[in-house]
Amino acid sequence: MSWTNPAAPNLADFTVFVETSMAIPVSALPANSPWIGYAFTQAMALVLQVPTVTPIEYVLAVYNCGGHLLLGMAPDQAGQNYFAMARSGNGVGFNLIGLTPGVVATASDQGTSGNLVVPDAFKNLTIGDLDFIKTPWGRRYLAYAQDFGTIWGLS
Repeated sequence: MSWTNPAAPNLADFTVFVETSMAIPVSALPANSPWIGYAFTQAMALVLQVPTVTPIEYVLAVYNCGGHLLLGMAPDQAGQNYFAMARSGNGVGFNLIGLTPGVVATASDQGTSGNLVVPDAFKNLTIGDLDFIKTPWGRRYLAYAQDFGTIWGLS
């Protein structure tokens, strides 16, 4: 992946991120799709720019946030079903359409049992934050945002 400016978020480099890091095929999302710009703009408005955060961390936070948002908003091209499948909960997608009101704390059946401790940071997640947990890019964004400090919801 070669970016034109890894020190500042920009649409051209976000497009490269979408094509390479997210591996969204051009047949599913042409490089000139307006949806790439919409997701990038929304991510730029959502991700806080903190003076103590290195430029590359901020860039990666924006791109991962935008990547997650893109999966949730981009329509499929004619004859394609890439985004419908990515949003589905049928075992191949991220279940972006289904409601996830929290994280698993306990699960069991007749022979096994498991318990995941819910970290304190998860207890303050909004419904929007919970949505980010569903994709690897959303989780990566949340990890960066949490590293930024306690100036936002996660600490």
